[in-house]
Amino acid sequence: MSPEECDPDNVSFGTKAIDVWALGVTMFCMLFNKTPFWGETEFQIMENIRTKPVIIPEDVRTISNEAREILTKIL
Repeated sequence: MSPEECDPDNVSFGTKAIDVWALGVTMFCMLFNKTPFWGETEFQIMENIRTKPVIIPEDVRTISNEAREILTKIL
């Protein structure tokens, strides 16, 4: 779920932003073989998506600065 969908106060959001965010999650999973956000419960995952910055792992694989910038901006 995108950050807009995880925010209980947000009653309206655009589908284009959700699609771009989903692309970022897909890219992250393809590059690092794991999801960008994690939690013990669905509610914790949703809270982490909404409030935590994405952390690009440096110990898994080396990616270009351009790829890092794109992921950071999309997510």
